[in-house]
Amino acid sequence: RQRHFESEANWEDLLQPVFRQGKAVQELPFLNSIRERVQSQLNGFHNAVLRTVNPHEYPVGMERGLFDLRTRLVLEVRNQSRHAN
Repeated sequence: RQRHFESEANWEDLLQPVFRQGKAVQELPFLNSIRERVQSQLNGFHNAVLRTVNPHEYPVGMERGLFDLRTRLVLEVRNQSRHAN
């Protein structure tokens, strides 16, 4: 299912390559830095989203290319399973 988000919606590209072809492309972060970033990101969520009982929905999306790749792979697996029977 596809959703369309408002063009003014805030978003952040989460893909930040650390390795390419087995070689580091940026300095590896220390675990403390990773922990601080995660905590900072979690603090940005409204409490209503984080609660475990009746949490509010938090919309997320997939880049078009990734969405298309996922769809293609699902269809390939379905076709393979049909031909295997």
